[in-house]
Amino acid sequence: MKIKDCRISIFVGRDSTTIELHDRDANIQFADVTLTNDQLASALSRSAYTECECEVHGLHNVGKKREQKELVFELPKDTRFSVDSKEKACELARKSCPDGWEPVLYFNSQNSFFTKDGKEFARTIMIRWVLV
Repeated sequence: MKIKDCRISIFVGRDSTTIELHDRDANIQFADVTLTNDQLASALSRSAYTECECEVHGLHNVGKKREQKELVFELPKDTRFSVDSKEKACELARKSCPDGWEPVLYFNSQNSFFTKDGKEFARTIMIRWVLV
């Protein structure tokens, strides 16, 4: 598979170098490669098959396009300032999210909770990846 809009970041540090691969359309970083100084020197001297540490994630979304929309839902009365308001908001976000979408369960923003017309609401975003 060829990624349409792939990006690379290389961070050279004192003890190691990190290489990150990004799919810009999917808005994910899907690979992290870490090289020691000796491994970096080996790779730069064109030594084939240099050993390294590699972690991949989110491969099921590579090659897709990320879509994002706001998700707003009403909270039960007196939930907003309760001790477990974030847990309840996470539970309700999962229930309120349409099929095929995933809620982002982050409710630490100053805009996450609000009151409108005497009712309490929570706000986050929902995301999905679609084939392009």
